[in-house]
Amino acid sequence: MAVQTQAQKIKAILVSRHELLEAQKLALSKINIEIIEQIAQIPNEPQELQKWASEKKAQGITAIVTVALPPHLLVQLQRFFNIFIFKMKQIALVQNEEEAKKLVAEKPSHRTFLLGRQGEPIRVIEFEALVKTQIEIKEEVVATA
Repeated sequence: MAVQTQAQKIKAILVSRHELLEAQKLALSKINIEIIEQIAQIPNEPQELQKWASEKKAQGITAIVTVALPPHLLVQLQRFFNIFIFKMKQIALVQNEEEAKKLVAEKPSHRTFLLGRQGEPIRVIEFEALVKTQIEIKEEVVATA
């Protein structure tokens, strides 16, 4: 009789400036994603990005986790990694941190807030799901010379 082994961990890099919410950590653990490294940004220039991705792949990284990255970067990254995106829903726009903290306190494991620039409203957001994402590029000629 074969012995069942625990599912292999998916080694991932988290691209985010923010600390994970408890609900986000739980979602990652449910599908065996282990965050090996957290970085605020990735290289934007194509050659640098390819070099960086190749190095991370060689280190055993198989996934990228993020809230938002530009589509052109996601397209390039998906050649090397599985892409997982935290789906976040805006709950409210408020004028001060006190209001934001009250809304976050209603569901602290799922909510956080993002400060805007001076004079802009504060966004209160809530984690909804972890989504495995794949971007497909379709071309259509719309004009010729």
